[in-house]
Amino acid sequence: MKKITYILLVLVLGFSSCESYLEVEPKNVTVVKTYDDVKTLMGACLSEYTQGSSVSNVSPFYSNDDFFKTFIYYSGQLDDAVYLDNWWGRNNRGIFYESLQWYNKNFHSNLWNNLYSSIGYYNTVLGELDALSGITEDETNIIQAEAKFLRAWNLFKLMQYFSPYNRDDLGIPVNLNADDVLSYNSERKTQTEVYAIIIKELEDILSYTTEPTEFSLFYDKQLVNALLAKVYHFKGASGAGVEGDYDMAIEYATKAMEGRKLANIDEFDDLFDIQESGVEKENHNALLVCTPFGYSNEYRDAVHGNPSWGQPNYASERLSQLMSDNDVRNAWVNNVDRSINKFKNLSGLGINPYFFFRIADLHLIVAESYARKGDMAKAKTYLEEFQSNRITGYTEFTGSDVLQEILDERKREFCFEFDMLWMDMVRTGKGFTRPAIDDEDVESYTLEDGDYRLTQPIPFNSELENNNIDQNPGWNLH
Repeated sequence: MKKITYILLVLVLGFSSCESYLEVEPKNVTVVKTYDDVKTLMGACLSEYTQGSSVSNVSPFYSNDDFFKTFIYYSGQLDDAVYLDNWWGRNNRGIFYESLQWYNKNFHSNLWNNLYSSIGYYNTVLGELDALSGITEDETNIIQAEAKFLRAWNLFKLMQYFSPYNRDDLGIPVNLNADDVLSYNSERKTQTEVYAIIIKELEDILSYTTEPTEFSLFYDKQLVNALLAKVYHFKGASGAGVEGDYDMAIEYATKAMEGRKLANIDEFDDLFDIQESGVEKENHNALLVCTPFGYSNEYRDAVHGNPSWGQPNYASERLSQLMSDNDVRNAWVNNVDRSINKFKNLSGLGINPYFFFRIADLHLIVAESYARKGDMAKAKTYLEEFQSNRITGYTEFTGSDVLQEILDERKREFCFEFDMLWMDMVRTGKGFTRPAIDDEDVESYTLEDGDYRLTQPIPFNSELENNNIDQNPGWNLH
């Protein structure tokens, strides 16, 4: 029986459960017969990253404005009172209030569906590619590398969001075969099993001898090394962590940074000044910057504010107090009008770039990994190199807690960048207290250290009813 697959108008329906995330309803269909058909199928997805074109209906999760706002709210990066006193906050008060106590009723299910539907799409691409005959190994690898990278990345994000960090037994369901949608084992795999799948996907790509083409986007071994570095770094202290994880994080981060360097103080002002839409791999800030044309400016403004309109937003006190006067990043949050001033855009294009694998992130992964291994001398060396490129008149780190200073550097460096600070909260288990807003009976809300809300709940309705999936601890009370 010949399988029918979308090429140009892929409408993935029935996302309410993991079991059905790959069911599709034929409409404007094309039978996948040739290698060019499969390339078109993959290209429809990649156009989301390069052009912002909604062709595959599988959008990158970072392009969702509600996801962006929720991660910023959850990680306490805004002055909440000031936020609600301007147009941006009032216009987003619904999602803001739902996020105050770290439970947004739609957030987790939309995030789950987005990531699993993306994996289902890549399963389809890889399945159709595997069914072809008469194509070369190079032709196979060119497409396989793109799909495997994105599938591994989406699996990793699911692990970060939905697997309780210290529970190896509570990984996520995984299906890598488009033909097994209705019959695969939908129980949760262990964290160890899922990380093994992710790592193998990426190691497979590293083993390819095929040269990338000029059109290759994620078939880039520096990107693969960077993702492996992040996987091992996150895995290191998790329930699946084993001795050697931080060594691997150092090894892969070092490979990913080959030929690249940290931007120095003189270059720093241009780090987030993106003037053109498109894809950039020569950016001195990151290994890859995707800035699709036509994404709305509003969702960034909803967090950063817009001082030119008299609507600035302030950083939270806990964030702004981390900055020192001689730190070049101080201007992001403690400038003349105290507005958030990290991202610059004079042309009106690309106000919403996504930075894949910041050089700063890779450098700090190495620093932290040495600290976690107990090699404080090397950790301090990497920390001091980093701070010398961010602080004027810098000489050396004179504090006593190298690891905590590295973690604080991550807060300073990655503030207002999608889920970066939230992910650090997840893996370190660190919560915080925020003032209650518009509630006379409550003074504050607290996310305790190790709080169950650091892990998102499995979507309540369909997932728990239709599949044999245990709910994440703590969420059964909701």
